[in-house]
Amino acid sequence: MRVNNFKIEKAVAKNDVRDYLEHCFLDCEQKKLVATNGHIITALNVELDEDDTTGFIPVEAIIRERKIAKLAKREKLQIKANGTLILSNGDTMSRPTGHKSFPNYQRLLNEKCYRNKQVVSVGLNAKLLYELSQTISADNCVILEIEVNDPKSLTANSQENNNSNFKAQFDKINDSIRVSSYSDRESDSLIMPLRS
Repeated sequence: MRVNNFKIEKAVAKNDVRDYLEHCFLDCEQKKLVATNGHIITALNVELDEDDTTGFIPVEAIIRERKIAKLAKREKLQIKANGTLILSNGDTMSRPTGHKSFPNYQRLLNEKCYRNKQVVSVGLNAKLLYELSQTISADNCVILEIEVNDPKSLTANSQENNNSNFKAQFDKINDSIRVSSYSDRESDSLIMPLRS
């Protein structure tokens, strides 16, 4: 498999009683590398090698391959994932076995979940949001509030490639998004959306 060099391991559980969440999961049918800790989930697109098979990928393999890719100045991680794992430098690792099946991530991420629902898309700088959350909350849990000038301006536009899929867009969103803490809703904090 070849996958973008993103830190997918940040979504993996650590020291969890559900040990199957402590690894990434390669889903060859969906061409995804998936990680979850039960609170967050991410599924990255992968390019498969002919012999790749569905199953668990240990975080250690991802981290080791990242170091190899960095030395080789490659943007993508390259791991052959069949009965064993073969890193791009030829090192081998065994794949975890004996775990329960991976959670049904498709149910959560499937685009059909959003069909016929009104969706607002706003780009945020995640690092700035994290830094802002630390200023108002000890547990980094925040609430985002997006004020819409005219809720009736919500319109569904069909996408070019799939007429049954709709993405709603607001015509007018205020210049900032209010961020407040779960424990202190009276604090005032703002973050600016990314400009397209």
